[in-house]
Amino acid sequence: TKYQILKKFHNFSLLEVKLITGRTHQIRVHMASINHHVVGDRKYGNFKINQIFEKKFKYRSQFLHAYKIEFNNISDEKLKYLSNKVFTSQLNEQENKILELLD
Repeated sequence: TKYQILKKFHNFSLLEVKLITGRTHQIRVHMASINHHVVGDRKYGNFKINQIFEKKFKYRSQFLHAYKIEFNNISDEKLKYLSNKVFTSQLNEQENKILELLD
């Protein structure tokens, strides 16, 4: 997993994370292993922080967002139409509001 800090807050950081292997739960496990848990992660996360975050922001999901997915050249005929395509998605309104409040 490669990651880069996009913005630091008092007790949190917004990261850009790039998967290398795509293993199951890769981001969540890696972040937990270096003591930088994904907020809202009920399996590998910091449960005390999750409770505080849920109470303060009414946010009950993992604060984990796939903002970009890229497909290289795909040889499978059924999926070939995805070759060299990039899809992006912005954070939703609630997540943006939380980031504003953390600032």
